[in-house]
Amino acid sequence: GHVPVIYLPSFTHALKHRNFYLNVGYDEKYGVFTKSGYSYDLNRNHYGLLLLDWWEKRGLAAGIKHYFRTTDTGFGSLYYYSLKDREVLYDKELGAYYNEPVPEEYNRTKFAGRYRMNVYSPLNELKVNVDLATDPGIEYELTDESRSLIPNRTSSATLERTTRNYNLEIYAEKIDNYH
Repeated sequence: GHVPVIYLPSFTHALKHRNFYLNVGYDEKYGVFTKSGYSYDLNRNHYGLLLLDWWEKRGLAAGIKHYFRTTDTGFGSLYYYSLKDREVLYDKELGAYYNEPVPEEYNRTKFAGRYRMNVYSPLNELKVNVDLATDPGIEYELTDESRSLIPNRTSSATLERTTRNYNLEIYAEKIDNYH
């Protein structure tokens, strides 16, 4: 059977003012990796995180998470992440993951946008969600819990009216069908 011989821990260290983080670790499938981010504050209405990652067997990735406020009642977020990925193969006899000498590369991208605001009164709320991805696997392979904004690959819009007596909601959703 496959018995682990050594475990390499992951290390995260925030530098000056917690604006920068670096996470270095090892994953059995993708090898040594670094995940880093730099937080920025343009003003009180615009701030976010710049992302730069590298995997030994995958390649370089970069992205941005940006949060914004448009009015006292409107706010949202944008997320973009792209990886120039290399195919990682598995050798059953050796029980190990590897790349071909010249691995095939392909671009994988994820985009998400969220916006929410009150329309005409605090009782009326408009919500718009847009989620786009190059393939279904990107949801689980490129993001981790600390970065994930998107629970599934759907785009939707909701107009909601709430009172003490009722809640009226008009909801439209586009679902990506990957086969």
